[in-house]
Amino acid sequence: MAVTAFVSTNIDDLFILMLLTVLIFGLLTALWCLISLKLATHPVIRKRMETYQHILVPVVFIGLGIFILLKNGTLVLIGQIF
Repeated sequence: MAVTAFVSTNIDDLFILMLLTVLIFGLLTALWCLISLKLATHPVIRKRMETYQHILVPVVFIGLGIFILLKNGTLVLIGQIF
């Protein structure tokens, strides 16, 4: 469906679509950064993060890595090899 929208448009409409996409992406990225800044500087959350950061950071990164491996089906492919 998205390919059809790009194929049937002229260069002016394509420029506007690309500009809007980049603008929306930038605004939402800025919003996520602002939310994370507010959370990180909140006194209660900041104290907990400083206390447990040596546990939280590895757990989050390992969990994210496992999620990516499962989502992409990498573990299934590795299982088929062995």
